[in-house]
Amino acid sequence: MNLQVSIGFMIVIFSLTTKFSVAQMYEDFWELTAPKACKANGQFCLMNGECCSKFCVNLKCSKCSEDGDWCTFNSDCCSGFCVNLKCGPCKKDGEFCVLNSDCCSNYCTLLLSCTCYKDGNVCVRNKDCCSKYCIYLSCDQCLKKGRTCLFDSDCCSNYCSFFTCIFVNLTKRYIKATGIQFLQQNVHSL
Repeated sequence: MNLQVSIGFMIVIFSLTTKFSVAQMYEDFWELTAPKACKANGQFCLMNGECCSKFCVNLKCSKCSEDGDWCTFNSDCCSGFCVNLKCGPCKKDGEFCVLNSDCCSNYCTLLLSCTCYKDGNVCVRNKDCCSKYCIYLSCDQCLKKGRTCLFDSDCCSNYCSFFTCIFVNLTKRYIKATGIQFLQQNVHSL
């Protein structure tokens, strides 16, 4: 039984036990569930999806905001960038930023600058580094097998076991036994 038929059946039963008419209840039901037309520019809105333009800016449906216009979210702007509450182009390397999304590189360092750090520079997070590896507070390449590590993410293999990068070879050997498949893993420490 589909949902509308089920709800319709419940409305009939409910109307027989109350003072509400079936017609009034059906009208109320369709008013709540019928798809609504999108709102024109200038009408009140809470979300982008309510507007025909797909832009709800400052609680009103509107066209996307141009560079220099006031904004709250990246999605308010035609350029896709809301930087320091104004629509505009993304920030280039070396420019001031607050959020990763402010930067063309999508990296805003803890020093509030758009850029990623080269190997050898001081870092705090993996995403601060161009290489994506911040190891012992320094940008570096991933650690090869046998090197000392703290986290799985320090190692090229993504496996750190007992403070040593290890190589994990996942060999798929399917063994069919009574219809069940098993996956055998070989772990090699170097």
